Amino acid sequence: MNSSDALFFRILQPFPDEKGEALRQAVVSFKHGQPNAVTVQVDPIEFSAISGTRFAYWFSKKLLKKFTEFEAFESTTRIVRVGLQASDDFRFLRCWWEIDANRIAHNRLQTQQGYRWVNFAKGGAFSPYYCDLHLVVDWNNDGEVTRESGSAFIRNEYLYFHPGFTYPRLPHKKLSVRILPKGCIFSVNGPSIFWINDEIDVRLLAVLNSKLFATLLLAGMGRGTTETSGQTLTVQVGFFQQLPICNLEGIDIENVWESYELVRLPNFSDEITHIFKLPPLLQNGEFVVCFAKIMQAAKAESQRQASLSAIQAKIDSRVADLYDVPELGNAKLEMSNNGMEEDSYSDSDNNRVVKDQLDLADQDPVILVSNLLMWYLGVAFGRWDVRFALDQSLLPELQEPFDPLPVCAPGVLVDPDGLPAKSNGIVSETWLRARPNVISLPKNFQSQSTIIDSDYPIEIPWQGILIDDPTHPRDIITAVRQVIQLIWGDQANAIESEACQILGFDTLRDWFRNPKKGFYNFHIKRYSKSRRKAPIYWLLQSAKRNYGIWLYCHRLTKDTYFLAGRDYIDTKIKLEENRLSEMHQAAASKSGSALKTYEKEIATQVDLVEEIKTFSKALDEAALLELEPDLNDGVVLNIAPLREITPWSEARKYWNELMQGKLTWSNISQQLLKKGHRKG
Repeated sequence: MNSSDALFFRILQPFPDEKGEALRQAVVSFKHGQPNAVTVQVDPIEFSAISGTRFAYWFSKKLLKKFTEFEAFESTTRIVRVGLQASDDFRFLRCWWEIDANRIAHNRLQTQQGYRWVNFAKGGAFSPYYCDLHLVVDWNNDGEVTRESGSAFIRNEYLYFHPGFTYPRLPHKKLSVRILPKGCIFSVNGPSIFWINDEIDVRLLAVLNSKLFATLLLAGMGRGTTETSGQTLTVQVGFFQQLPICNLEGIDIENVWESYELVRLPNFSDEITHIFKLPPLLQNGEFVVCFAKIMQAAKAESQRQASLSAIQAKIDSRVADLYDVPELGNAKLEMSNNGMEEDSYSDSDNNRVVKDQLDLADQDPVILVSNLLMWYLGVAFGRWDVRFALDQSLLPELQEPFDPLPVCAPGVLVDPDGLPAKSNGIVSETWLRARPNVISLPKNFQSQSTIIDSDYPIEIPWQGILIDDPTHPRDIITAVRQVIQLIWGDQANAIESEACQILGFDTLRDWFRNPKKGFYNFHIKRYSKSRRKAPIYWLLQSAKRNYGIWLYCHRLTKDTYFLAGRDYIDTKIKLEENRLSEMHQAAASKSGSALKTYEKEIATQVDLVEEIKTFSKALDEAALLELEPDLNDGVVLNIAPLREITPWSEARKYWNELMQGKLTWSNISQQLLKKGHRKG
């Protein structure tokens, strides 16, 4: 041992009670001149190669030299910066699908013209090369209210809306850098990389997502694993700025784009992404029974992951060669997240860690079938365009990787402005074929751009109301079956039967009616992200589940509850009261056991009438509040007045907060105060 050498013991056992004994054994072995794997001798002067002279004692001299041999990451062409810290996430952030599509801005000027929300890069799950942005931030009038709140920290604003790369500040097995499109704002938890001249070199993605770069990053952070620190590892921009970057000329750009395509592929079948087309069981257009489709989907997902792994192995090997350390191309990476699972992620300004409710690539049969049925319901409500399932050539091309995100996903039923369709505003197939891509409209279009509602294959309830009532023409199951029949034809009954078998329910109605184990619970989970819960299909249900109403929140008006009460529930009550009257008349001529049977049926019918009347009264109470729905407030505040009749505890939770005056910034709260429904 040289006199200038420092001695380090690298003890990485995960349990504290084991580390002491491991250290004792290492010291004893060293004293007796016995080599061991955990003892490291190194001259501290060698650490000077790393910015901040961090003690990366486990690094070879060869790797340490890379910090002086190669150009630093931050240079005359590249910078990395942190962005906006909204702080009050509940007030300023929304899921992109819960707000009006025509309120999304892609540049600063639009925020001053009534477009209030901007796509927001805020960390997220492990997803290199590509990751959909599920959040939007309130930046109305160039962020006026957010600035005035006093809680937000606005950093590097001059870079907002510019394209680049972004990554989660809290990494996973390794770093996860992906494309940041134009028209976005980035977060303090989604630091972003920009080019001074906007000439982005995507080959850098290969380097940043390689095993070797993750190893270099750990050196820059002065540690090789988070297990030794007892703290959550975060990737600060300072770590990036001095890290060595090899010559990108040796990177195969095709490998980058292949990885990008493979990573984003599952998003085509995920309803809550900007590039959703169709559910996975309809993707290839071949109509076969569910079990066969499920096997196809599982096989395709397995092939996708295998292809992605193979390409990444090539990238890792090539990057290691470019750094002249080929032996590290397949090295084991010692980065952990203190017991966090790989698909956990930091997604808030206080570094809390959350886990996706449902994996978008999950091939579990129940999830696949549930997603398919959820899409059927969306078609029935007029959200998705059923024509894309019948002819996938009608689907629009996607935008370029750095283009702004679409305000409507490719699978949406749209009007000639590219926004969600309204009655007699559905675009024609000719218009769809003339559309350049999902973010562009046809130019100089001379043909008929819209069709009348009766020419569309599905009858759409434009008021956004469906009823859980087999006797009603707007029955939800009838509407869903209409979609199934259109797509599957003669196989429709078999498809429905298999779906019920996979879900574990006797009938579709049982699945839609059961709020805890059926569709509503699935939908809430699927439409929850980053602790925001934003289901767009709302179930209103009587106490014993014998009657219910489904609402599509994007069709809400101040009259929706009155319409539901007068046009639907009143008719139902009258129907059941007439039936009760007929039962009484029939019972008058009965006696003995026949009379007892009728009396039991009459008692059941009386209970049903009272159940529906109670439900009607609760809905009327919400209607009499005369609130104007405002989706800018988010789903949970808009559904709060329905707390008595929706089987979702969040509604009551936020109603209580509204009544306590905790959310005074919201439009809903201000309306309640103005109308005298809550105290100031």
